[in-house]
Order: sequence, then C-alpha cells, then structure tokens
Amino acid sequence: MGIMLRNKLRGRIISIYTMELLIVILGITIAFQVQVLYERKVERRQEQSAIQKLYLENDLNLAEFESLQAYRFTMEQNTRILLAILDSPFNTNRDSLSNYIFDLHRISTPDLQEQSMDFYLNSNFTSNEPELAEELISLRTIYQELRDLTDHYWEKKSKYYFDHLKDEVDFSNRRILSTNKLASMEFKNDIWSLFLDEIEQNRLYKEAYDRLIRVQDLTEAAQNSKK
Repeated sequence: MGIMLRNKLRGRIISIYTMELLIVILGITIAFQVQVLYERKVERRQEQSAIQKLYLENDLNLAEFESLQAYRFTMEQNTRILLAILDSPFNTNRDSLSNYIFDLHRISTPDLQEQSMDFYLNSNFTSNEPELAEELISLRTIYQELRDLTDHYWEKKSKYYFDHLKDEVDFSNRRILSTNKLASMEFKNDIWSLFLDEIEQNRLYKEAYDRLIRVQDLTEAAQNSKK
C-alpha cells in the first residue's frame, strides 16, 4: 500500500514537473517568436528608411546631372569649334578666338551624393532587392570612373590650357594679349587631348544618368513593395 502511494505521488510530481517544464518551454518559445517578430518589424522599418533615403539621394543626383547637361554639351561643342579655329588663320579673326578661349576656361563638375547608396550596399537589405543592388553596384562603378576622369581632366586642363594662356591672356579683362603660344602646334594638340576628354566625360555623364534613372525606378518599386 505504501509503495503504491509513493508511486502515485512520484507520478504526480513528475506530471507537475513535466507540465511546468512544458509551460516554461512554451513561454520561451512565445517570447522568442515575439522577439523575432519585433526584430523583423524593426528591420523592415530600417529597410524602408534606407530605401527612402536612397530615393531622395538619387533625386538630388538626377537634378545635378540635369543642371550640367547644357554645360557639358556646350563645352564639347566649343572645344570642337576652337580646334577648327586653330586650324584656320585665326589672327584675322581674333574676336571669334577670344569668345571660345574665355568660354572654355570654366570647369564645372557634378557634386554627387553617395552616402545613402554606400549604406544600403553595406547593409543586409541587398538580399531582399538583388536587382536594385546589382544596378547600384554598376552605378557606383560609373561614378568612380567619372570622378577619376574629372580629376584627371582638372589636372590636364591646368597644365594644357591655363599654363599656355597665363602669359598671353588677360582673363579679368577678357583680352588676348598675344597669340604666339595659341598658334603653336603644342597648344592645338593639347586642346585636341582635352576635346577627347570632353567626349569621354559626356559619354560617362549619359551612361551614369541613364543608369541612375533605372536605379530610381527600381528604388521606387522597392519603396512601394515595403508599404
């Protein structure tokens, strides 16, 4: 009789412990699932914020490209015309030479924003939008090519353009004092080199602009899918 009572008591204790263990396991599981859902919600909000910032940054860069489109076209055309003038007896047409000499001394480059793009590409969100991520990587590569070419162009123009003109041209009063260096083959060849850079810059501008529009379409689609 005592043994049976002890066995029943032991069985009841085991049942109670088992029930308590199941309750603890269930509680832990529920808490874990709640934590997972919370973290997913936080991550979703962070992803939404990152994509929104990326979209706004892209808008700024599109505006930057658009503001320089006329300038880029004009610079290439004016350099082409200056080369034609240098092939002619420009001493008889100094006014025409003067117009292009003073127009071409300007240098404007795009001020591109990349912080939001870099943040997005360095995050874990790229796996959710692989096509967008791939396009962003290509766009960043084009940005770097454009930046490298622009830096090289600045250096080249300082050496090939301004160094030739600083003793013969009064920029402040827009006057050509002498055409000795302007008539040289060295100056003509240097302008030809700059002209090739103008063409390459415009190619990269167009490629970057077209790619940026594609990226912006994908970014907008990603925004809408996260709402």
